[in-house]
Amino acid sequence: MHSYRRDLGLLRDRRFAVLFLARSISMLGTAFAPVALAFGVLALPGATPTTLSVVMAAEAIPAVVFMLAGGVIADRFPRYRVMMAAEILSTVGFAGIAVMLLTGNAPVGGLVAAAAVAGTAIALMWPALTGIIPEVVAADRLQPANALLQLGANIARITGFALGGLTVVLIGGGWALAVSASLFAVAAVLIATLRLAPVARAARERGRTAFTDLREGWREFSSRQWLWVIVLQFSFLVAAIQASHGVLG
Repeated sequence: MHSYRRDLGLLRDRRFAVLFLARSISMLGTAFAPVALAFGVLALPGATPTTLSVVMAAEAIPAVVFMLAGGVIADRFPRYRVMMAAEILSTVGFAGIAVMLLTGNAPVGGLVAAAAVAGTAIALMWPALTGIIPEVVAADRLQPANALLQLGANIARITGFALGGLTVVLIGGGWALAVSASLFAVAAVLIATLRLAPVARAARERGRTAFTDLREGWREFSSRQWLWVIVLQFSFLVAAIQASHGVLG
């Protein structure tokens, strides 16, 4: 019989508890951001849905383009430091947008640049997050660890959408983005406390260039039809969701 009490016992492990808390807080900030960004940008003088679309595209394009590079970086540097850097970039990006919205000095170019910084943070975060879990928990606890992290992220996402909307209504989109940036900063501080030992690269991997890693990764990805078909399918699905939720929603 499956022991849910044993699964929840993972939260008594300091390192996993820190990762769980940091990830949940970061996801809370992530959920705050699109609601605040949409209302904040559309409230600017002369702003249109096209303006919002440009800013959102500026965030999405680096997230997609640099994702492979993010995976290579996560394999070559301590992953907790990569995650910490990603959270700091998110803090800088959304804090920059918040300042522009609150001061009323929000040129489209500035919004696009700040959004691109936040998008680059996404590209760094996801590969490092995937790889850091086996560094924190034993191999036989990976399934419950992933389940708990996803549970915390989903609860934070739902809560963030609601609180983000409430914050926008009460104090405005700029302040809501400031809250989002502060949540990313808290997550960065928590991740900094992990201080995991670097994982040694296998002997056959030493001396390999980043380009070699990218080329081999692409070959492995493209050789599995089931994988690239699913990725292609979800690319259209996510694009549709982002368009309807982020701009029309």
